[in-house]
Amino acid sequence: MGLRQIFAVVAVLATGCAGAEGAANGQPAPGTTSSTVATVTVTTEQRHSPRGPVFTEGALPQVELVDAAGHRYTVDPDSHDTFTFSGLEPGTYRLEGALRPCDGNCGYLDPPTGKCQEMLTVDGDREVHVTFIAKKPCRVDSR
Repeated sequence: MGLRQIFAVVAVLATGCAGAEGAANGQPAPGTTSSTVATVTVTTEQRHSPRGPVFTEGALPQVELVDAAGHRYTVDPDSHDTFTFSGLEPGTYRLEGALRPCDGNCGYLDPPTGKCQEMLTVDGDREVHVTFIAKKPCRVDSR
């Protein structure tokens, strides 16, 4: 094997090792792209059923996402009770919704009630709508 061939083999091996090291450190290997991150936007609404119970002091919605490893993602809603979960990796998440009734005022909340859950496959941006009715399980509509 000539000197030129030895340098060519060393160069190939060095490139392969650099690619593996980059992937091990959380960096994409050369020639690959990083995974796509997504946003899940959850809009909520509270409806009153005719002749049904109401929360006298009101209630606040609670929405969380749970990934396959059990990690919980929580965000505060905006002023329109919309929850925006951004920077999510592709995968399957469980959306958990509930109402937190106000106890005297909304500075003090009762435990969650009217719970519901739905499995979501996230492979791009998603929009989900959750409807709450007092004393009933919420309903999830994923689009």
